[in-house]
Amino acid sequence: MLRASYFVYKPNNETNIILSQLGYAARKLWNVGNYEKRNWTKDSDKPFPNWYEQKKRLKDHFWY
Repeated sequence: MLRASYFVYKPNNETNIILSQLGYAARKLWNVGNYEKRNWTKDSDKPFPNWYEQKKRLKDHFWY
């Protein structure tokens, strides 16, 4: 039988604020990329956004 150890991280107030802001920015950036992929159609003149090109383009995005 394998033993698993774990811990619960309880950040202080300052660290909690920083982690919350980083999580918020990551969620917004994820939603921007998801929106582009979900709203792409074959009728549009643009090619389907692949991962590499999308990542390269979104590096200049506000939430990155």
